[in-house]
Amino acid sequence: MKTSWIIILVLFLLWGCGEIIEIDITNKNVVLVAPTDSALVESSSLSLKWQSIDGAKSYKVQVASPNFDNPIKFWEDKIIEDTTLEVELDSGRFQWRVQALNNGYATKWATRNLWISPNANLSNQIFALTKPTNNTLSNSQDITFEWKKLPTAQRYLFQILSPTKFDTLITTNTNTFTKTFANTSQTYTWKVTALNSVSLKESATFGFSLDFTLPTTPNLVNPADNTIFTTYPITLSWSRTATDVDVDSLFVYNNSSQIVSGFPKAVTNTSFDITNAMGLTVGQYKWAVKSIDRAGNKSPLSIQRQFRIQ
Repeated sequence: MKTSWIIILVLFLLWGCGEIIEIDITNKNVVLVAPTDSALVESSSLSLKWQSIDGAKSYKVQVASPNFDNPIKFWEDKIIEDTTLEVELDSGRFQWRVQALNNGYATKWATRNLWISPNANLSNQIFALTKPTNNTLSNSQDITFEWKKLPTAQRYLFQILSPTKFDTLITTNTNTFTKTFANTSQTYTWKVTALNSVSLKESATFGFSLDFTLPTTPNLVNPADNTIFTTYPITLSWSRTATDVDVDSLFVYNNSSQIVSGFPKAVTNTSFDITNAMGLTVGQYKWAVKSIDRAGNKSPLSIQRQFRIQ
């Protein structure tokens, strides 16, 4: 028994030592790799790189403008395990620095200066359309378009194309534009080109469709009008002729023509079971269905049928 306690004590001490022993990296130096010190970079999208430190578990990376002594803005301030950080900066002067860390120690900061050209080349930057997303379907006449702002872009050429022609062509210095369309169902494509004095970057082309056509009215199938039910479930079913219906709204009314609590129900198929748990009491009820398409257009409400619970 005494031997067992000694073994347990030794294991505990070894475990405890493992927890507190860390390599002292205080006097080690982080070697920054790229960009070089005081580099003038022709792109606002770039990679900061440094060499790994033996014994480090993570790295703290900071980017400030114009410098760390009098920072106006911190562009990055994060701890990562990798030795590369992708950043996107505006034009102007910056400093960036890296510090290696483990659970017990930290190195000194390694710092470099950096300049981003006001006419940085746009061609190798990431330029994305953000809103509306590709192949959006909408029933709104007012559509707001948004795209990623490139820090060194001076203006943007915004284009909307209908199937036969350029519908809209404008130049703007913002990264958003709202257009009011005619109340006509139509499919369009759109794209944006970022420009500065030395380069340009064209976005991908996105599509969107405007749909103002109402779905056809659904037809009630079962039960027949004025059916009497004495048991559950009560199955209500209907049919659709519209092909682009996203969901149907099922309305159930009491004898006073008030919507029953819990209704309308959104139903993705064409039938619905009313169960005892829904709390419908003995009495007379009416029901009807309305279809809603993927663009949000709503059909007229179907005819009403009645049923009775007794």
